[in-house]
Amino acid sequence: MAVSRMSGLASGMDIDAMVKKMMSAERKPVDKMSQQKQILQWQRDDYREMNTKISTYRSDKLSSYRLEATFSVKKAEVSGSPDSISVTPTGNAEVGSTTIKVTSLATSASNSSASSIKVTDKTFDPSATLGSQDDNLLGNFTKTNGVYDKQTFKINGTEITIDPAVDSFNDVVKRINTKTNVTTLFDSVTGKISFSAKNTGLTNISTDGKVTNMDKIQFNDVKGDFLTNTLKVTTASGTAAQNAVFTINGLETTRDSNTFTVNGLKITLKSPTTGIGALVSVQTDVDKIVENVKSFITDYNEILKAVNVKNSEARYRDYTPLTSEQKTDMKEDDIKLWESKAKSGLLKNDTILTTASSNMRFDMSTPISNGSKYNSMASLGISTGAYTEQGKLYLDEEKLRAALAADPESVKNILTPVGDGTNKSTMGVAQRLYSDLNKTISSFKQKAGLPSAYDSSDQDTSLLGAQLNRINKEINAQNKNLTIIENRYYTQFSAMESAINKYNQQSSYISQNFGSGK
Repeated sequence: MAVSRMSGLASGMDIDAMVKKMMSAERKPVDKMSQQKQILQWQRDDYREMNTKISTYRSDKLSSYRLEATFSVKKAEVSGSPDSISVTPTGNAEVGSTTIKVTSLATSASNSSASSIKVTDKTFDPSATLGSQDDNLLGNFTKTNGVYDKQTFKINGTEITIDPAVDSFNDVVKRINTKTNVTTLFDSVTGKISFSAKNTGLTNISTDGKVTNMDKIQFNDVKGDFLTNTLKVTTASGTAAQNAVFTINGLETTRDSNTFTVNGLKITLKSPTTGIGALVSVQTDVDKIVENVKSFITDYNEILKAVNVKNSEARYRDYTPLTSEQKTDMKEDDIKLWESKAKSGLLKNDTILTTASSNMRFDMSTPISNGSKYNSMASLGISTGAYTEQGKLYLDEEKLRAALAADPESVKNILTPVGDGTNKSTMGVAQRLYSDLNKTISSFKQKAGLPSAYDSSDQDTSLLGAQLNRINKEINAQNKNLTIIENRYYTQFSAMESAINKYNQQSSYISQNFGSGK
């Protein structure tokens, strides 16, 4: 219920200013709770920011460092007929030599119009409906009771239906390209249409539940004669597909594609070889592995620094969150400077961050039981700096290259083993980090919710969310009480103003009637 507020005309007092001053004292407990709420919100933001950083590092960076392929990089050199093939080794490729002789390449089945499909000296518009272009095409469309008949045909067993009254030639081409395993192209100059299988080699299609191995594109008019009459396709003709024929290390074999993988080598055949064929030499790509190790160290140092900086950030307890009234008397730059101090150090010596930093450093320093002298990061030339650098890693590249020369699998065997999932001595360094940081992320979620969680505390079930929910309820209750108190003050001042006004009226009456002494 609204309370009538008098301006103080009778008393001459500034009622609003007096009530505001009295309410300022009443609001101090609420202001303090609002400051506590702001600190909790800032803490939650800090936790979520760190959660995002660690989650991004774990998913975008650390995931690849867990893969054997990252540290089992191979390189291949092709001699003899280097232009006939290209080779990309995978992490599973064995170091050694392979000889490949290419007899023939895999090709696609194809077919085309036997002659132009359009009338000479007439303009054919492939974007207009087929019915409207009937006079411009050599093959005409039939009608029943003045309505164009729909036509149906099959390409490699896939059925296509067209309506000359609705579909354009471009629509038909698009439908064939989308629904079948054939690519269609119309040449407006020759007036012919071509068909080419999307895959090379012999094509397997399913007809009536049976798989048929074909070397040519199969055309069938089902209803009407669109293929034979309009497109001028001779279904029995066309160029047959063939598989690639080659010999690898003396074994003759075939493939339906010119690109395939054998023994960890992704091979692409380009042309028949000559002479002795193509000799593929596979070696460990030491330079690439060293580059990947450097990237691992850089990424690790960055995330560890982010954790340590946030965990050791200075705390300025004298800089409490500003109230709305305090901000009205300050410049914008001063507000930003003040709040930067107030936000600083809210996660100083935080248990989650301390544990994360400790686990990361432990994961990095603990040897792995792999039966090799290369069983730790230190054995690869990777060590920590001074104690004050809080676990920052440094690389002795010469020592790393020596390890790779002696044992090309050394880096992989230290970083990537999955182990038993619990005993860290069986797990690779990257695997340990991946596992422990997942625990850190879970702790962040329990403490502050997910980074994408709703800002409203009633949607946040984390520990900080519960605290914010409680303090919000207290603030709302106190604000309602403050409204009651403020209304009471105004009611009291209104009563005073009414009394003073009544007294002034009585005084004026007496003065007017009895003041002259008559």
